[in-house]
Amino acid sequence: MNAPVEIEPRRPLTRRETIELAVRQEGRCGCGCGVKLNALTEGVIDEHVIPLEWGGSNDLPNRQLWRHPCAKAKTVKEAPQTAKVKRLAGETCSAPTRRPLKSRGFDKTRRRTMSGRVEVIA
Repeated sequence: MNAPVEIEPRRPLTRRETIELAVRQEGRCGCGCGVKLNALTEGVIDEHVIPLEWGGSNDLPNRQLWRHPCAKAKTVKEAPQTAKVKRLAGETCSAPTRRPLKSRGFDKTRRRTMSGRVEVIA
């Protein structure tokens, strides 16, 4: 089994980086739909090409500006895979994955053998 990936914390883009991405993308959505970005009406989100949970980085080549509707669809599509990565890394809960079974209250000082005899356990 692979070692768990160290997830880098998300870092917001600076104004300069946002402008640089907008120029690099020619003012269009990074998803490939070709729609012009409009921060006032739809909202613009900076998306990671390779999500941080999957081992991506906060570097500028791994970032794109997406329209809010496109980013939301991408997040919904990636949610099951991201949940699996977090589950395998043990981030989803602090308790052990398996709980011990609760005893039904039987007498634990005796047991029945295959022949049907009852033995006392010391």
